[in-house]
Amino acid sequence: MKMFEKYPAKDYLGDGVYVQVSDCDGSLILTTENGLFTTNSICLEPAVYHALIRFCDRVSKVDERYRTK
Repeated sequence: MKMFEKYPAKDYLGDGVYVQVSDCDGSLILTTENGLFTTNSICLEPAVYHALIRFCDRVSKVDERYRTK
């Protein structure tokens, strides 16, 4: 049994972007696809994924300040 087998094979995020979990180390693999084939891919190691989450948290807090005014 693969370590990360419990995750879906690939999930659609929108705008032609898909995400899946690497079955060897848990990295996130983002791909762009045009309906026929994968055009680009980016592998986010866990540390980079966590940095992205921290960035999104900061951006959402700034966005909330502007929405409440």
